Amino acid sequence: MTRPLALGAALLGGICWVLNLYVDATALWWPGTVLLLGAAALLGLGLARLPWVAAVAGLGSAALAWSLAVLLRDLGEAQVVEAVIGAGAALLVGIAMLLPARGRVRGGARVRTTSRSVGRAGGPGNHRG
Repeated sequence: MTRPLALGAALLGGICWVLNLYVDATALWWPGTVLLLGAAALLGLGLARLPWVAAVAGLGSAALAWSLAVLLRDLGEAQVVEAVIGAGAALLVGIAMLLPARGRVRGGARVRTTSRSVGRAGGPGNHRG
């Protein structure tokens, strides 16, 4: 559920930062920043199952994204660097939309990518001696 929302936020935020290079308006910078940081936080939420761990991962992902953006802004003119970051975010969203999500539901049942019985003699429920 959070993946499509995060991809949409990243796409819109990236477009805002690219347009900010041409329009030169802070009215586009703030929404772009909020959308990109929100996308990073949403993607971080999907890294854990426990709610408090997911919250920490989401905040950490947003903080990491912000710190990288600030670090990269020092490499050149701020608006140009932000436009490159925005274009990169939009490109990554395009690639992510082409790739299937892991664990998609097929035929009403969730598909497992790994087996827990690997390396065991027999499978789960096989309790014969």
